[in-house]
Amino acid sequence: MLPWLLMLLLATDQSGQAGHTAETSGSGKTLTAVQQTAAAWGQQELIKAEREKESLYQFTKGLAKTRQAQKQKVIFGTLGSSVTVGAGSSGPDKTWSYLVHERLSKDLGAGRLSYENTGFGGYSTNGILKENKVSVIAKQNLDYVFFETCLINDYGSNVPIEQTKNNIREIVRQMQTQMPNTRIILTSANPINKTTPNKLGLTYEDYVNQAGEFIKQNGWTYFDIYHPFLDEVQKSNLTLAELLPDDIHPNDKGYAIWGSILNDYVYGKRF
Repeated sequence: MLPWLLMLLLATDQSGQAGHTAETSGSGKTLTAVQQTAAAWGQQELIKAEREKESLYQFTKGLAKTRQAQKQKVIFGTLGSSVTVGAGSSGPDKTWSYLVHERLSKDLGAGRLSYENTGFGGYSTNGILKENKVSVIAKQNLDYVFFETCLINDYGSNVPIEQTKNNIREIVRQMQTQMPNTRIILTSANPINKTTPNKLGLTYEDYVNQAGEFIKQNGWTYFDIYHPFLDEVQKSNLTLAELLPDDIHPNDKGYAIWGSILNDYVYGKRF
């Protein structure tokens, strides 16, 4: 029995009537304050369970069973900039995409999952479109892809924010057209140790916040790395200088934080 249901039962007296301080529910039944609290908590638990049911891990797990019967693997991939390819790390096994692959492989079993890490150093959203990089990942037969939206470079190269939004829209359109069976997850990237506005008067955080809102308004799947990363830095009593030796690219410890945050999303613990 669910804990919240037990609470509801305990809050009802032996005559079957609710106790003190009652309110009437939508069904006409009278609920005590305790029952109201329990019902609200129960609703939250149901929402949490439903989200976890729909998590990327559950999606991957179900797909892996089908692929195993076909003697095929689940394949996920990435598209993004240098922080996607792992610039600043000590090797490919320290990147955030590898850390996601490592965790999923541990739970799903060896040989059931592979990944393609496709990042382009120095690329803004303009560069992704100009060089037609969506066509690169379209050939990889991905089941899902994490699109790190290249905002560090849009900020650094002074791309107007409306152009950034239009570019993201076009990149998503191309992915949906060229990869119709691929699940698409858009993400922000790590914070950087620069807070000054660019030539357009925009900070990197402006790009993150405005692009994030734009993505959500369009109904695309979005997960924010930037703000949880800052939260983890504060909780761990670290500084960005310790995690970003060149003020932009994470070191192994920085990518470990990124990977941990993203794994929480994959497993339905963050939304």
